[in-house]
Amino acid sequence: MADPKPETIEPDPSSTGIANDIPVNTAAAIEESNPTAAANSKIETDLPSADEVDKAIAEVEARKQQKKAAKEAKVESDGHAAPEQKDVNTDVAQKEPSKRVQEGQKWNNRDRDNKPRPDHKKNYKSDLTSQAESSDPVEIRKQVEFYFSDSNLPQDKFLFSKVQGHDNLPVPISTIHSFKRMRHFQPYSAVVEALKESATLNVVENDQIQRKTPLPEGLKDKPMYEVQKVFEDQTMKRSVYVKGFGEEQPSTQFDIEAFFAAYGSTNSVRLRRGHTKLFKGSVFVEFDSEETQKKFLSLDPQPKWRDQDLVIKSKKDYCDAKVEDIKAGRVKAQGFGEKRSQGGDKRDWKTRRDEDQRNGHRRGGGGKGFGSHKGGRGKGGDRRDRDEGRKHGRDERNVPMVATTADPDKVVTKATTKTEDTPLKDDAYQPTTSKTSEIAPDSGSKKRAREDPEPEEGQISKKLDTKVEAS
Repeated sequence: MADPKPETIEPDPSSTGIANDIPVNTAAAIEESNPTAAANSKIETDLPSADEVDKAIAEVEARKQQKKAAKEAKVESDGHAAPEQKDVNTDVAQKEPSKRVQEGQKWNNRDRDNKPRPDHKKNYKSDLTSQAESSDPVEIRKQVEFYFSDSNLPQDKFLFSKVQGHDNLPVPISTIHSFKRMRHFQPYSAVVEALKESATLNVVENDQIQRKTPLPEGLKDKPMYEVQKVFEDQTMKRSVYVKGFGEEQPSTQFDIEAFFAAYGSTNSVRLRRGHTKLFKGSVFVEFDSEETQKKFLSLDPQPKWRDQDLVIKSKKDYCDAKVEDIKAGRVKAQGFGEKRSQGGDKRDWKTRRDEDQRNGHRRGGGGKGFGSHKGGRGKGGDRRDRDEGRKHGRDERNVPMVATTADPDKVVTKATTKTEDTPLKDDAYQPTTSKTSEIAPDSGSKKRAREDPEPEEGQISKKLDTKVEAS
C-alpha cells in the first residue's frame, strides 16, 4: 500500500498583517530593523544641494550691498552718517544708566582748559651727559657702587624695584650702562671688566650685577617709604644742609660735587628741588663719616661759593627747625593742602586744623552722592562722635549724671530713676539761668524734665530727655 501524500495548506490572507495585493513599505521596514541607518538616510535627503547654498549666499551678499549703498547715499544727502539701525529682535535693548553713572559721565565730559600739562623735566638744567668719553675703571666702579649703595638704593624707586629689596635680584649691566651718568663710559666691555674688580658688587653670568650683601632681612616685604626712613635715620648724623648756590646751570651738579670733594670724601650730593623740579639753590650732602661731617661744620671761616656766603648747618638741625616752622604755621609743608584748596577750601592748614578740632572733626552731611566726602549711609556724622555723645555725662555704671547749681563741679548721679538721654548738642554742658531742671515724678504718669530757657553765669547743667516711670 502506498504512503499518502502530505496535504498542502494555503496561507489564509486574513491572518497576515499585509494583504497580498498591497505593496510592502521598505522604508518603514528599514527604520524598524535599523533606526541609525534610517536617520542617516533621512539627513542626507534633507541637506540642500550645492546650487541652493550658492543661491542663499548670493542673496545675503546682495542684501549687504543694498544696505551699504543706501547708507552711502544717506551720507551724501545729509552730510553725516546715519546711525546704524539695529535689529530689535536680536539686540538686547540697552538700559538707561543709573543717576550715579550719569553724574560720573557728566563730570568726565566737563569743559576743561585744553592746556598742555607742564613738562617739569625741562626744569632740570644740569646736563649729566656732557662728560667726555672715558674708560677709567676706578670711575666706573665708583659710579655703579654708588647706585647700589645704602645711600642711593633705598631712594631710587626704579632700581629698588629691580632688585626687589632684600631679594637682591641681579640687574642687567646694560640697564645700568643706559643711565645718563654712565653713557660716557665706553666701550661697554670696559664697564663689565671694571665691575669684576668691585669690592661690593658681583658680576653674574658676565652680563648682570648685584650686591654682595643684600639689604637687611628685617626690611623684607616692607614698603619703600619705611625702608627709606630706616636708612635716612642712619645717614642723618653724617649729613649737612647747605644753601646759597644760586640758579642751576648745565654744570651745576658736577661743580657742587667738586666743591665738597675738597673738604672730605662724600657718599652723595643731592640737589634739592621743588614740586616743579626747579633747583632750590640748596643741597643735602652725605659725608663718608660723622667725623668728616663735624670737621666740615667746624670750619672757620666757613666756605663760600664763588665769593657768596653759604648757610651751613647739620641736616638734623635743618629738619628740626623746619618741623617747628610748620607747627607754628610760618611755612607750609610741600604739597600739603593743595588738593583741598582746588575744591574751594581757601583756608590755610593751621586755620583748618583749629576749626576741625573745635568741630570735633565731624564732617556732617550724609548720603552717598557722587563726589561726596561726607560719611556713609544715614544722616551723616561719624559713629565715633555718636558713641562719644552717648557716653558723655555718665558714670562708670553708665548712669546719667546731673550737675548741681550750688557747686558746678559737683555732680549727682540719678541712679534711682530710669533715664533715657540723647547726645548733647556740641558735646558740652549747656549753661542755664537758675536752678537745674527738676524732676517731679507723678504716680501713673510719665513726664519729661523741663529745660530752663535763660542762661546764667557760673551755673552748669545738662539737658536730659528723662522719662520717669511710676515706682
